[in-house]
Amino acid sequence: MIIAGAGGHSLEVKAELIGMGFKPENLFVFDEAMEKSDFDENLFLKSGTGISLSSLFLQDPQFVLGVGNPLIRKKFYNRLTSLGGRNFSILSNSAQLEITGESDFDVFSYCFIGPNVKIGKGSLINTRANIHHECELGEFCEIGPSAVLLGAVKIGNNCRIGAGAVVLPGVNLGDGVVVGAGAVVTKNFSSGSKVKGIPATQFSL
Repeated sequence: MIIAGAGGHSLEVKAELIGMGFKPENLFVFDEAMEKSDFDENLFLKSGTGISLSSLFLQDPQFVLGVGNPLIRKKFYNRLTSLGGRNFSILSNSAQLEITGESDFDVFSYCFIGPNVKIGKGSLINTRANIHHECELGEFCEIGPSAVLLGAVKIGNNCRIGAGAVVLPGVNLGDGVVVGAGAVVTKNFSSGSKVKGIPATQFSL
């Protein structure tokens, strides 16, 4: 199994995989910038070692996304699938999911996913997040730990919802919206907006 990304989130991915029965010696970490990594040396997948992504995919085509940032998740997803990889979805045993059928997204420990929820490929629902009935999430979104999306919320692709943020029922967020940690979103925001505060208002970096 290849973990795409060698930063802090990949450590949580590693722990989830081991909890699901994967052996540490069978986990390889791929990252294009290996100078700084939170992983042990023996888990690195580096150029010049004689090991390639393609050769590993011949043994096991599965990979898992080890980063939270939506744009980097998308980059890794596209690159590894183009080499023959197949995304492995983490669905924690402690999460409560009302979703049936195949999934192509990650749900971490103690999350709640309500009925009639739609989640796009490559998205991450982080620890203790709650997504209530009839919500729709686009592709490669990051829902931070303990964030709450109440009923019928719709968010676009590549959005980031910060830890502990709350999005009130029926709110629509466009593509690439960033919601700050702890914010309470009470109204719609267009694509590319960055919002924070209670109630959430738009700001510029």
